[in-house]
Amino acid sequence: MPLIEEADLPAYLDAIIAEIRAHFSREEAEMEKVGVPILHCHRGQHAALLKEAENLRDAFSRADGRMRRHLIGFTLAQLLANHIASVDQISSTFFERRRVSNDAEPAGCCG
Repeated sequence: MPLIEEADLPAYLDAIIAEIRAHFSREEAEMEKVGVPILHCHRGQHAALLKEAENLRDAFSRADGRMRRHLIGFTLAQLLANHIASVDQISSTFFERRRVSNDAEPAGCCG
């Protein structure tokens, strides 16, 4: 985590959560465009992670500087890493299938 002044940590966390929310919105739009069949489940996981981030934000307001840095640099990072390693990995297979099918030669091509 970059060196952030103690007084700037709340705004830093808010900016991170805002970017996570924006990223999820962009990701869901792409998933909808591609037709990922588990989109409703993935959206639920996004909502759950954002709820955890808001809970973390509540705990953040009661924490000291060292704990605040831990909440951002470890706890929130771990929430995101777990999301990426689980539901993002599953959903990515649908994007890969779409890419492979779009890259394939048309049926009946005699190259």
